[in-house]
Amino acid sequence: AAIAINNSQTYEEVKVSRKELELTNQYLDKSLRLLSGLYTALTPLSPSESVHEMMDGIIERLMEATGADATLIWLKDKEKGGFYWASQRGFPEFYLKAAVSSPPGSALEQVFNSGEPIIASDIASDSRLKGKNQLKVGLRSCAMLPLKVHNEVRGIVHLASRKLGYFKEEMKDHLIAIAHQMGIAMENRELFEETERRNRELQALYTVTNTVTRSL
Repeated sequence: AAIAINNSQTYEEVKVSRKELELTNQYLDKSLRLLSGLYTALTPLSPSESVHEMMDGIIERLMEATGADATLIWLKDKEKGGFYWASQRGFPEFYLKAAVSSPPGSALEQVFNSGEPIIASDIASDSRLKGKNQLKVGLRSCAMLPLKVHNEVRGIVHLASRKLGYFKEEMKDHLIAIAHQMGIAMENRELFEETERRNRELQALYTVTNTVTRSL
């Protein structure tokens, strides 16, 4: 009887240790994937690419870094108001049309006005997501992150997954770090364009000055 009790205790201890080891391995695997995704996002995009190529590059980088099933970049239309999508993967046309005409107080406006992300592990039960159109696409969880350029919110990075609970609040810092890196890519593009514009102006000024000098 004593041997049987001892064996039972040993079996339970081994079972607990095995469970702890399994949880540790899952944690390490998740941490490794997060670090790998962040490394992917930190790889700089070339500022010499066109705006369209840059946006497509950001989308590809976001999907690889986060494992999202669908990704969308919304930018604020300063002239007309509202939002327009600059690049996307995984969202059908009917969703894009519905999202463009989203009502006041939508999740897009909430993120844009507050500068704070919305991370919904369950789209169906999250009251901040009013239209629930993502459910029609088969998406179950999502993250909407502010895309900042020069500390100003210029748009929204929208990530979504078909898996319930894929995006969680505990991933907030990781996701914001990735969105921040995408904002830096846009900053670099603007600086590149500004540098090119100034170079053209200086070249034109040099040409005019040189012509006037020769005429004298």
